[in-house]
Amino acid sequence: MASEARSRQRGTPSTKSSSDSHVTSSSVPSLRSSFDKDDGSDPADASSPNSFSSSSAMLKMLVVVLSTFCIASYLTSSSSSTMIPSNIAVALPTSAIIDASSPALSIGTVARVNEEMKKMENVDAELTKALEISLNGNKKLRGEVEALKRIRVEGASGGEAVKADLGGNVQLVEQPKIETELPVPTAITPPPPPPTTTTTTSSISFQMIPSPSTSIPKYTGYTFWSSDFHISPIADLKDIFQHFQMEIIDQSLSGHCKIMKPITCEKGLKVLNKNNGIELDTRKKNGCPNDIKRNFFNEYANDATFKNVDAFLCHHAMGLCEVFMGFGRPVVAVASTRYEIGRYGSTEWKEWNKNLVDIAANPRNVVAANNRFDAEYVKYFTGIKDVPVIPNYCGYTRATYNPTRPEWLIGPGRGITPELEEQLQQSSSSSSKTFKKIRDLYPHFEYTDLASHPAIVLIPYQVSIMSIFEYYRMSIPLFVPSPSLLAEWQIKYRVLSELTWDMVFSKPKSKSNIGQYEKGKVQYDPNDMFSQEGIEYWVRFGDFYEWPHITTFDSFEELMTLIETVDLQTISSKMKEENERMKVELLETWEKIFHKMFEDVTPAKTHGGRPFPNSWEDGMRETYQIEPGRCGLGDDVHNMDISFVLAE
Repeated sequence: MASEARSRQRGTPSTKSSSDSHVTSSSVPSLRSSFDKDDGSDPADASSPNSFSSSSAMLKMLVVVLSTFCIASYLTSSSSSTMIPSNIAVALPTSAIIDASSPALSIGTVARVNEEMKKMENVDAELTKALEISLNGNKKLRGEVEALKRIRVEGASGGEAVKADLGGNVQLVEQPKIETELPVPTAITPPPPPPTTTTTTSSISFQMIPSPSTSIPKYTGYTFWSSDFHISPIADLKDIFQHFQMEIIDQSLSGHCKIMKPITCEKGLKVLNKNNGIELDTRKKNGCPNDIKRNFFNEYANDATFKNVDAFLCHHAMGLCEVFMGFGRPVVAVASTRYEIGRYGSTEWKEWNKNLVDIAANPRNVVAANNRFDAEYVKYFTGIKDVPVIPNYCGYTRATYNPTRPEWLIGPGRGITPELEEQLQQSSSSSSKTFKKIRDLYPHFEYTDLASHPAIVLIPYQVSIMSIFEYYRMSIPLFVPSPSLLAEWQIKYRVLSELTWDMVFSKPKSKSNIGQYEKGKVQYDPNDMFSQEGIEYWVRFGDFYEWPHITTFDSFEELMTLIETVDLQTISSKMKEENERMKVELLETWEKIFHKMFEDVTPAKTHGGRPFPNSWEDGMRETYQIEPGRCGLGDDVHNMDISFVLAE
């Protein structure tokens, strides 16, 4: 056959080209086969209507399309294999393709189709026979054949594609050449299974980060910069990063930095300080955030130590990453509380959203949260569809459960509602157990002090608190009010005094200062402190409901019953097992993050530092395609493609 004389070349599109600035989970290539003719025919003939004048050739093409569709339909009906994503088009040897969404083709089905195709030594005879069998009694396919007969072929000189409406099952698409004889069908290569993402603490994965089966190089010796306002998240990362020989330059702006050993308070830090670091002057009259960003860049662009910095860490406050955007280095922006901290007004909050989405769109950056509540909260307002949870580990406590003292503790160390403590004490009056607030027993404590008590009853002021990470890592059994009880307490007593920034400022509201992401579908506003249903919906994302082996109670009376019956040692043992599992997973997660950030990039300090962009403005343009305005309060122009990071 003439088709046997043709040279055939199989094209396998890459998921990433040199011109791509990023790869998304939705960027799945179509699988197509290309056939190059070397029979001396003129490619220009393909644009002539006469290319379809042969009824025999046309019939053969229709036979290929319909019979392959029929075989796939038959095989699919008996297959239970993993399904191919519906947006993948499986190629046929002519200019026709079958949309895998109708019917859905499984990976097993594709393999079986390949086997059948390989057996077709006599293409015309086999396909004709398959067509006759498939059409027997099938009114739908007979109708599709009639539809094909009605196709009016138009001249392709103007680049028009030949199209057929077959109910979405078959579509003829434009090809550079149209075969006058049918080539031998080429086997269909099954695509890889679709990537999965999740934001739960029990399974952490990242968009655009290799799967665990992929071999990831070991990354060591990189330098991170932090100027956080909270000592614990960075102390935790220092402990974790020791496993990778990473360095964190800690220029802390926290008021508690003096209690760290060694002291981590900033020394000689320029431009940024405790007064402007969180808000960047957004709340000042005539405040200009871009001035702070620009001045900070100008102070450090030629600093020898700063040139050794490979990436920036922003946990508390997350918005500090705005200061570092112009340096063109990767940033790790992790929400440890409501992410609009310092951006309370609608104007600055909306501008922060734009910058955060741009940060998420850069493939080397990470936008995440250290708890599920804040991950969902960021999604609610920004529309970023993938906000993974990177929990803090807090293994720095170096203490483990060893109950030698009788008192049950009431925690955390601050923010306990007096009315609820009184109710707890009244309910325990007939109990053999004694309950004491942590700070009443220990104005200053060591972690081993806490681990020496039987358990801790939580009356939380927040849904995610670093102290609770610490309690869990020490495997101390924890008891917490159920979501419904906590929501009831919030309405009656405002127990979650730091759940929202309006609560912090003692001005609870019924709605947020900005609206939900325009395509969002969540029914409840997370800042509505007057809807008990809404509060219950949102607090369920709190750490103490996400983690296993934490005991909930619906009343203090029920709590008194539980404490007499539960096996605290068994609970602690299970918590310890969960801690070990979680640490392994967390270290693997950071390995993926380092790969995402530093693939093909060596540590800056290994070659005397790495230069920054020529100016802060250049850095914003080159890294984020932002044309900076005067102050960055609604006057920046954002040009980056962000569609792939936003929820549909």
